[in-house]
Amino acid sequence: MRLSARIIWLMLWTVCVAQGQHCDFPQIKNGGLYDEKEHKPSFPVAPGKSFEYYCNRGFLPTSRTYWDSIHCTAQGWEPAVPCRRLCGIYHIENGEILQQKGKYIQDESVSVECCPGYSLPNDQDTITCTENGWSPEPKCIRVSGIMSDLNTYFREASNKIFHIFQSSGFSNVNGFDFKSSCINKCLKSNIEIQNGFLSESDLTYDINRKTQFRCKQGYVTANGETSGTVTCLQNGWSAQPACFKSCDRPVFENAGTKNNSIWFKLNDKLDYECHAGYENRHKDTKGSIICNYYGWSDRPSCFEKECSIPFLDQYLLISPIKDKYKVGDLLKFSCRQGHRVGPDSVQCYSFGWSPSFPTCKGKVRSCDHPPDLFNGKLRGTKKEKYSHGEVVEYDCKPRFLLKGPNKIQCIDGKWTTLPKCIATDQLGYCKTPTLADMKAIHAKKIGFNQNFILIYKCRGIQNYKLSICLNGVWIYEPTCTEKEYCPPPPQIPNAQIMETTVKYLDGEKVSVLCQDNYVLQDTEEMVCKDGRWQSLPRCVAKIPCSQPPKIDHGSIKLPKSSEERRDTAESRSYEHGTTLSYVCDDGFRMAEEHGVTCHMGKWSAPPRCVGLPCGPPPSIHHGIVSHELDSYQHGEEVTYICSEGFGINGPAFIKCVGGKWPQPPDCKKKGLFSLFS
Repeated sequence: MRLSARIIWLMLWTVCVAQGQHCDFPQIKNGGLYDEKEHKPSFPVAPGKSFEYYCNRGFLPTSRTYWDSIHCTAQGWEPAVPCRRLCGIYHIENGEILQQKGKYIQDESVSVECCPGYSLPNDQDTITCTENGWSPEPKCIRVSGIMSDLNTYFREASNKIFHIFQSSGFSNVNGFDFKSSCINKCLKSNIEIQNGFLSESDLTYDINRKTQFRCKQGYVTANGETSGTVTCLQNGWSAQPACFKSCDRPVFENAGTKNNSIWFKLNDKLDYECHAGYENRHKDTKGSIICNYYGWSDRPSCFEKECSIPFLDQYLLISPIKDKYKVGDLLKFSCRQGHRVGPDSVQCYSFGWSPSFPTCKGKVRSCDHPPDLFNGKLRGTKKEKYSHGEVVEYDCKPRFLLKGPNKIQCIDGKWTTLPKCIATDQLGYCKTPTLADMKAIHAKKIGFNQNFILIYKCRGIQNYKLSICLNGVWIYEPTCTEKEYCPPPPQIPNAQIMETTVKYLDGEKVSVLCQDNYVLQDTEEMVCKDGRWQSLPRCVAKIPCSQPPKIDHGSIKLPKSSEERRDTAESRSYEHGTTLSYVCDDGFRMAEEHGVTCHMGKWSAPPRCVGLPCGPPPSIHHGIVSHELDSYQHGEEVTYICSEGFGINGPAFIKCVGGKWPQPPDCKKKGLFSLFS
């Protein structure tokens, strides 16, 4: 009984299929079903079922949307041709498209009117959008015959008339539109290339034809090329190009620049900076050269700096004695008699000798107890009296960072400059030392916290050494080799006073604080390495910024909407470190919330204001909008199409800007197509 019911059901299903009551899986040419694998097992399906489908690039459903539905009916799938070719055309060579709407779908046609002496293939007057594109080819070709030659003569004559009236400021005479696509010649005499010339010898050029121009020797285009192209358009040449005087990238001697350009225009300025230890002929480490008609105004050359020997104390001995001292050279001192007051060595820098030279005195004074350090403390036990030359060291409290020398010295009754403790949000970790000949307690740890004391000893030596972690730096850096001493750290130009005569071990660092209105560059601290101070910081003047950058559809946010304040804001300068914010115009919103900050004379990148979307575009009499939607993004365009017998007055396109549409064109009764018909 069960088997008989199944057979009956299969027979009924077969009859229904034979009568066309079900639909097999659709074969959509140039497209396909969404979620095809998921739906395929359910076929065939009964009438009334629908499935969403998509079309490949260049094809659209008949609804002109990006996707649609295909429906199963008693007669089969509807629509029978789901995906149709999308054809676009905005211009036709040697002719004009009537009732222009820009985009057409398969089986749609559009009328074409060719210029006198030209015709579509096979004398047709329409082109049709097919599955393979336009048919016939949308191009008006030259036709032969006496009338054609006569038409060509009149056409060339009208072209000359067009240029005469165009140069006089007229565009329409007696109904003849001189901007018609049939006037498609450009004259060589109508283009003037400053410091350049057209490469070709032709006197006239057809519309859309490109031709090359060249610059004179020593001149380049705005893009830095020796040649460029211009195009003949319906309204004349695409541009009046120009060539500019240029200079090639110069050769630098012991100098460099941050500018990566390989060529420069007339009056361009190129800044350069000398390498460390060098200066230009003006005794400066920086310079500028300017591109002029005869080339560069100067050579970006730098020469090795030297330190001269100043007048010395008569009892002071120096070593070594040379005729010249270069940057990096050391001078060591000793006294013939008496006590040395000052450092026992100094170093030659790009800014001269530092620290100051010592003197020799017969008697020297001792110092009282050293000064207290705010947010810091003296290392070791404080004494009441300290003899000349004695050194004490300071540490900062947790979460405070030491700036300046951590050691001060008693020099003839006075202590050298005290360091400073600057608050910091976080304290750095000290890394585990990796020395093959060192054995340390707790050396297996990855990092060490503030104030951790590392105890270690070196191979072959019984005594233990110690090092302390302060703000991510080891004080008394762990080492098992004898290190060289550096002279006292130099007084960096424009930095806060840092008087000290204390020598530092190899590997020790000293941080620097700049004076007011100066900012650190390159690095924050100098390093004692191989007996010399290296990686010197620089204190450079804070450069103010001029007017902040302008942004499209936005402006700088001012405290109050006062014209007086606005004038002041546009003319004033802004200090280094100043931050300003922006506000967008009506119809626009901020793409990213941030302002601009002045850093050494330059503003950081400003934010962007992006436009709000628009609703449906405005309607016009005797015309419609092609492919109208409910909403358009900022910058999107729509095209207007006039009814038969009417022509567009003004641009056929309008663009959505900041949530608003501009004034649309209007449709007017069409006049004569051309002067010679």
